[in-house]
Amino acid sequence: MSEAKIFTKDPTCGMDVDEATALHEDRDGKTYYFCREPCQKKFLAVSAGTAETGTELFVSDGTAIGTSLLADIAPGAASSTPHDFSVARDRVFFVAYDPEHGEELWSTDGTPSGTRLVQDIAPGAASSLPQGLMAAPRFLFLTADDGTIGREPWIVPLPCVPPLPAFGTRSTPCPVSGDGGGIPGPIKR
Repeated sequence: MSEAKIFTKDPTCGMDVDEATALHEDRDGKTYYFCREPCQKKFLAVSAGTAETGTELFVSDGTAIGTSLLADIAPGAASSTPHDFSVARDRVFFVAYDPEHGEELWSTDGTPSGTRLVQDIAPGAASSLPQGLMAAPRFLFLTADDGTIGREPWIVPLPCVPPLPAFGTRSTPCPVSGDGGGIPGPIKR
């Protein structure tokens, strides 16, 4: 007689996952299960604020005690107001403001040291105002205004992460020549 499988819902996407094999996060005595790493990372990254930090990037398990500051992008009481979250590969991309770079594209791997500006598209304190973040298997697409040409589509090459096997197919290895990443830029016509 085989053991009965226990299924629960991924809190990010709502997919049924097997508790025995799913990724999980233990917070304050409760276990959360995820179908894949991007759902886990998206669940953990939220925008919240306090009088001391302003509205910044926090991680949370959904409870007050399980919520903590991940990165104070606009230092002190100023707010970076992270928004437009999109999961791509092993990172969460989002738009945030800081006084040095304006409102630009940022990403996090869920750690303070892994939270960084992707590129200062509109150089200096000007804002490129990224919009429409859309993840694809190898790229993140968005629109942004570099301050010279105006709003246009941009592409961000994603680092090479071996794909998850699906439906019995084998994943292919990453190219040996590099990480598959690159410099974000406007889509050439």
